Amino acid sequence: MASIYYLETSSMYPLSKYLIEDNAASKAICFSSFLVVFELLSGLKEDNYKKRKAILRNLIDSRIEINWYTPREIIAEAFQEVLLFDGLKNRIRKLANLVLQSSSYDSLNQLSERDDSVAPLEKLAEMDVLLTVDQSGEVQKQIVQLRKDVSKEKIKEITDILESNPSFREQLRKVDRDTLLGRLAAYVAFKMPGKPSYENLMKILKSYKGRINKFLVADAYRQERNLIKGETPEKNDFIDVSHLLYLAHDSQIMVTNDRFLQSICENLFPNNYCSVDDFKNKYVWTS
Repeated sequence: MASIYYLETSSMYPLSKYLIEDNAASKAICFSSFLVVFELLSGLKEDNYKKRKAILRNLIDSRIEINWYTPREIIAEAFQEVLLFDGLKNRIRKLANLVLQSSSYDSLNQLSERDDSVAPLEKLAEMDVLLTVDQSGEVQKQIVQLRKDVSKEKIKEITDILESNPSFREQLRKVDRDTLLGRLAAYVAFKMPGKPSYENLMKILKSYKGRINKFLVADAYRQERNLIKGETPEKNDFIDVSHLLYLAHDSQIMVTNDRFLQSICENLFPNNYCSVDDFKNKYVWTS
């Protein structure tokens, strides 16, 4: 089966100009996502308006597919016969169109303020594009605080045990993976019509089809690394990992220059990612 390349947000900056040229899009099967568009818009400011608008224009005008499913919709459909419509999708699409229609950052603000059906630009970075299921940040903060009360020798001893015991680390990941899956199932259960019940929750949990395994495994790995290193997660770590929701098949390869994502994929899915340079060397050339 031919490889299908998922162009993650960081790859859009160096690659977007090639998307409308025959030497890239016609040679590689590519797609992007709602999450990429959302990240481009959520970081939109006056000083980067022209650059991000150009990237968005190239993406929209190109022939590559955009998977407009939101992370919430993908997660819901990972469970059998569960459909969820995320109203944020249409609001983001409308905002993207307004960006392309606008002539300046000020005119964009004026256009968006006139339309209540458009996602508010100034509040975009604060919007819950994912789910309120990522509690690992608070847990890690507590772990970091606890480590301050433990000697460096003891921390090194514990870290060495974790680093040298892959079976234990795998069990740790399984616990984190199953915990996250349970939270997602609970979220889906509460979104379904009718009164939530334990029976419905278990039915949904048992119906899981494996569609988002890469995302679950990667997030468990992220939490494991934070635990071993005693580091507090970065603000965007959970969003970065959520790009793996768009890799449903082994034939799909993420193109990314994000070091955090590259590190995760290198350790877990080495055949499902490549750098921007690797992609360009294979598919892009200039005259």
